[in-house]
Amino acid sequence: MKKFLFLILVILFFSLQLFSRVPADTNWRDVFKTVWRALPAPEVVFINNTGMYIGGTHIIQNDTVNSLARWNGTNWVGMKDSSGANGINGISYCILGENNNIYVGGYFDSAGSIRAKNVAKWDTSNWQALGNGTNGGVFTMVLHDGNLYVGGRFDSAGNIRAKNIAKWDGSNWYSVGGGTNGYITAMTIKDSILYIGGYFDTVGTIKAKHLAKFNMNSSTWSNIGDFNKEILSLIVNDSGDLYVGGYFDSLSYNNNSMKVNYIAKFNGTNWDSLGSGTDDYVTAMAYADSTLYVGGGFTKAGSDTVNMIAMYRNNSWEPMGSGINDGLFWAMVNSIKVRNDSVFVAGKFSTTGLTYSPNIGVWFDDGSEQPGTLVNTSVELNGIVLNCKPNPFHDNIEISIQTPVPERVSVRIVNILGNEVLTVPQSPSLSENYNFIINTESLENGIYFCEVSSEKHKSIKKLIHIKR
Repeated sequence: MKKFLFLILVILFFSLQLFSRVPADTNWRDVFKTVWRALPAPEVVFINNTGMYIGGTHIIQNDTVNSLARWNGTNWVGMKDSSGANGINGISYCILGENNNIYVGGYFDSAGSIRAKNVAKWDTSNWQALGNGTNGGVFTMVLHDGNLYVGGRFDSAGNIRAKNIAKWDGSNWYSVGGGTNGYITAMTIKDSILYIGGYFDTVGTIKAKHLAKFNMNSSTWSNIGDFNKEILSLIVNDSGDLYVGGYFDSLSYNNNSMKVNYIAKFNGTNWDSLGSGTDDYVTAMAYADSTLYVGGGFTKAGSDTVNMIAMYRNNSWEPMGSGINDGLFWAMVNSIKVRNDSVFVAGKFSTTGLTYSPNIGVWFDDGSEQPGTLVNTSVELNGIVLNCKPNPFHDNIEISIQTPVPERVSVRIVNILGNEVLTVPQSPSLSENYNFIINTESLENGIYFCEVSSEKHKSIKKLIHIKR
C-alpha cells in the first residue's frame, strides 16, 4: 500500500510539472545529451576559449574522471596529463582560466601524477603544482594582472603564513593584507579593488562582518557593510555595482540597518535591496547584458515562483521558465556562467524547465523562441539580413544573406563554446545577396550559431541541429 501511494505521489508531481509548463521552458535545452551524472552534484562550471569544465566529486561518465571533466564537443572527458593520470584525488570547488591555463582549487593533494595541495594548474596537457599550495581548502579564486588570488580555509600558502587568502605570482606565494579570522567563500574583482565574502568578522586589523574590500594599490582593507549571516556569492558588473548573495537577511552600513532577503546591491555609496529579494539562500550569480542571473535554494524571487533560479533586470525579477527541479527532492544551483546568449547552470537537479537534464543545463536568453516551437525568422543586425532554414535543421541547412551594399562575407558555424565546427568558403566576388547550402551530417545534435561577418558588419543566428 505504501509503495502504491508513493507511486501515485510521483505521478501526481510530474503531472503538475507538465501542466504548469510556461512558454519560456523552450529556452532550456539538454545540450549535453544527459550522458553523464555526478555524485554528488557538480560544484562549479567554467567556460573559456579552451572549452567547458565542470568540477565536484566523483564526476562520472561511463568511468570516473576524478572530480573534473571537460566537454570536448561530444562527450565529457577527463583532464589527463601526459602519463594518463586523471583529474584530482579530492573535491574541486572552483575553476578559473587564463589563456590556455586552467586553475583548480578545492580539497586535494594530487593532480594528475604530481603532488599538488588544494590548488593546481592544468595547461591542457599536464598538471603543475603552485609551489607547496595551501594547507587547507581553496573555495574561490580570481586573476588580476597575472596574479592568482585564492581564498578559502587555510593559514599558510607555500611556506608563508596566509590566513584564508593568498596571492600566487607565478613563482611565489604572498599573504594579502594580514588575511581574515574566518573562511572566505567568494571573491570578485573590479580594476584594483578586490571584494571578499564569507564567514569572518575581522580583516587585517579592522572589523568587517562577512564582507570586505581590499585596495590593491594601497594594500588596505575597508568595511563596506556588515551582514548578519554568511556570504556565499559576489559579482561586480561593468559599472562597478557589487551584488552580494548568501544566507543573510539584514545588513548595516554607516550606522543604518536595512532588511535584505539573501541578496543586495552596493553602488559604491549606498546599499539597496533587489525588490523583496528571494525566500531562501543565494549561492551563485552571473551578470551579462544588464541582466543578473541568480541561483540557489530559493523557490521565490520577488512575488514570482521561480524554482531555484531567476533573472533580475529593469529593476524587477523574472522567472527562467519553470526553473529547475529534482522530483520529490530538494534542488539547488551551485554555479552559473554566461557565454554569449547562453546561461550554463550546474547543481543538484534532474530537470531544467521540462527538459531532463541532470545536474547541468543551458538556458538560451536571446528571445528567438516561441511556445512549443522554434520559429524561423529573419534577423537584421547592422544592416545584414540573415535567414537560416529549416531551423531546427537535419542534414542540410540553407543560409541566405542580404547586405546593404555589395561586400564580401564570411560564414562560420560554431558550437556553444564559440569553437568553429563548419566553415563556408568565402565568396571570391562582391555581392548584396548570398545563398549557401551546407551539409551538416557531421554535426552532433545540439545548439550551434551561424556567424556572418564582413569588413563592417556582423550577424549571428542560433541554430538547432536534430539528426533524423
